[in-house]
Amino acid sequence: MKYSIIVAKSLNNVIGVNNQLPWRLKGDLKQFKKTTMGHSLIMGRKTFESIGKPLKGRKSFVLTSNTELEDQENVYFCQSFDQIEKKLEELGYDHAFIIGGAQVYKDLFDKAVRLMITDVHVELEGDAHFPEFDMSNWKCTEFFDAPQDADNDHAWTRKVLIRKETL
Repeated sequence: MKYSIIVAKSLNNVIGVNNQLPWRLKGDLKQFKKTTMGHSLIMGRKTFESIGKPLKGRKSFVLTSNTELEDQENVYFCQSFDQIEKKLEELGYDHAFIIGGAQVYKDLFDKAVRLMITDVHVELEGDAHFPEFDMSNWKCTEFFDAPQDADNDHAWTRKVLIRKETL
């Protein structure tokens, strides 16, 4: 099983404020949809709730300590990462995207072989942060700059990083 982390973060690693994205980046959201369509997504319960509904064309695996939540169409509530891995294998997946939030990124970071990072060109205050990591362990294989415009609150840069030990 291979895992990729996909995240949008500020220059000071903020990923959220009050369980919401602190910016509007239409171009990045379009890229997120294109990249993840047809795949499986791993997220925490708060991230799932902030999205507000299951994402069409994708299966969501939600990490939660709440044992009373019932699976629904294309959404599986799991109490452990091991439970998620087992379900992914049962469904025939060999790859999944880890999409947040902060605790899920921290807990699963070492499982990722690829990071798809959108650096939003702003520093701001927030209550959820992406973990700091050692860039020397990663090789950048793609890079794309986007300007601030009517659809994007800030300029942003998309990078794809591959863990060097997996090359």
